[in-house]
Amino acid sequence: MTLIVARKYKNNFIIVGDTKITDPFFDKNNPKDGLIKSVIINSQLCISISGNIIFGEEALQEIVDGMQKENIIERLKYFHEKSENKTSFLVCFGNPYFEMIIIKDGIIENGQNGWIGSFPAFKKFQNHFHSQKKEIETTRGTFFEIALLPDEFDEKGTKEYSSMFSSMNAVIEDSEIPEVGGFIIPIVYEKNRFEYMGYCHTYRKTIDIAAESSNQEWTTIKLLGAEEGSYCVNFSGSHFSRTALYFPLGQFGILYERHLNKLLSPEIIPNIDEIDFADYIKKQYDLTFCVTMQHTLGHFIQKGINNINENKFEEGINYINRGIRASSQSWEEPVNPTNSYENISEFIEKKGRVIIKTQDVNNLKLAFYHRGLANKKLLRLEKALLDFRQSYTIDNSFILALIEKGLVQYLQGNMIDAIETMSDCIKKSPSENTYYYRAIFYFQNNDFDNSESDFKDVLALNPYHIDSIEYLEKIKRIKNRS
Repeated sequence: MTLIVARKYKNNFIIVGDTKITDPFFDKNNPKDGLIKSVIINSQLCISISGNIIFGEEALQEIVDGMQKENIIERLKYFHEKSENKTSFLVCFGNPYFEMIIIKDGIIENGQNGWIGSFPAFKKFQNHFHSQKKEIETTRGTFFEIALLPDEFDEKGTKEYSSMFSSMNAVIEDSEIPEVGGFIIPIVYEKNRFEYMGYCHTYRKTIDIAAESSNQEWTTIKLLGAEEGSYCVNFSGSHFSRTALYFPLGQFGILYERHLNKLLSPEIIPNIDEIDFADYIKKQYDLTFCVTMQHTLGHFIQKGINNINENKFEEGINYINRGIRASSQSWEEPVNPTNSYENISEFIEKKGRVIIKTQDVNNLKLAFYHRGLANKKLLRLEKALLDFRQSYTIDNSFILALIEKGLVQYLQGNMIDAIETMSDCIKKSPSENTYYYRAIFYFQNNDFDNSESDFKDVLALNPYHIDSIEYLEKIKRIKNRS
C-alpha cells in the first residue's frame, strides 16, 4: 500500500507520495521490488500507481511518447479493471491539457485534487494539512530538513507545496500508519515540465534498507540515529526518468531508473560516501543534490592523505587539489562559485586578499602540508616549497610545515635559507629534531663550530642519539686534521 496525493494549482501540479523501499510480503521479500511509484513519463505526463504494481507496470509498458490522452486513459482503465480495481492510477497531463485524472474503485474522475492508496493515511494527511498546528507537528519528528521549493509558484502556491510536503512527511513518520513509510517523493509541474524536487530530510521512523552484497546475496541494514531510531534521506530530484537517494548513516546510495518502460527500480551502491556518490550521479546521469551534509574540503583532504600514505602520490594530489578548488569559492565575499584555485598565492596575486573561513583553516593547512609531502617525494621541490610556505602562512603555529620548508631548502642546496628557516623553528619550538636538522645544515655548509654546538644540544635532549654522537666524532677528526 502507499499514499499519493496531488493538487492542481493554476496550470501547475503538486504531487507527493511515499515509498517503502522493501515490501516484506511481496515476492519473498526480494529487495528489487522497492520501486518509486510516481513516474515522470515525459515532460508533459506523470503517472502514479498504487495497489498491485504488476498490473501498473504492464500498463506503463503500453504508454509511449506521442500517445493521445484518450488512449492513455483507456489503457490505464483497462489495467485497472484487469486488476479487479486493485491497481489505481493518478494521471497528470501538462501542456496543453493541464488535467488530472484519477482512476480508482472502478471510476474515472477529472479533478483539481486527487489521491490514491491508503484511505486511513489520506485522512491523516488531510488532518495534518488543515491543522493549525502544522508547524509543531512537522518539526516534532524532524532533526534536519532542507527542501527545494518551486521556482515559478507565487507565495500561495509555494505555501501549498510546503504544506503538502510536510503533511506527507507527517504521515510517513506516523507509527499508526504502517502501510505508509520510507521517504517522500515530491513532484511539481512548472517551467513547462514535470520535475522531482530535491530535499534532505531526517525521519524518526526506523526503516530497513536492503543492500546487495558482493556474493549476490541480500542483506538488511537497519538505519538507526537517535535512541528511538531515525534515518536521513538526501533526494536528488530531477526532470528525467531517473533520480537518486543517499543515506548518510548507512554510507550507501540508490540510483532509481526506468527500465523497459516500467516503474523506477533501484540500483544499490554500497560502501560509498556522500560526495563520491554525488560525483558519480553527476558525471553519469547529470543528477545533483540540493545539499550535501559532508564537508567537501575535509572529505577530499582525507581521501588525499589516505592515498599519499599508501604512496599513491598523484592520486593523493588530485584529491587534495579538488578540495582546495572547492574551498577557493569561499575565499572572497560574496562567495564566488566560479573560483577554482589550487594555491592561495595565485588567488592573492589576482584578487589582492584572501578570506579563509575559520572552519577551513585546519583543513587547508593540512591540505597544503600533505600535498607538499607528496611533491617532495616526487622531487617537485619548488611546488613542495610553495605548499609548505602556504601551510605555515595559514597557521604559523604549525611547526611541521616550517620544518619541511627548511628540509626542502636543504634539498635544493639553499643552505643559508635552510639554516634560517630551521633557526625560526628552534625559536618557536626547540626540539631534538630541529636542533639535529640545523646541525646537519651547518655541517654541510662547513660551519663545524655551530654544527658541533647543535649536535651537543641534541644530546642534551637525548643522550642516546647515535647519529649526533657519530657526527661529533666526525667533526672532532675534521678539526684535528686542520
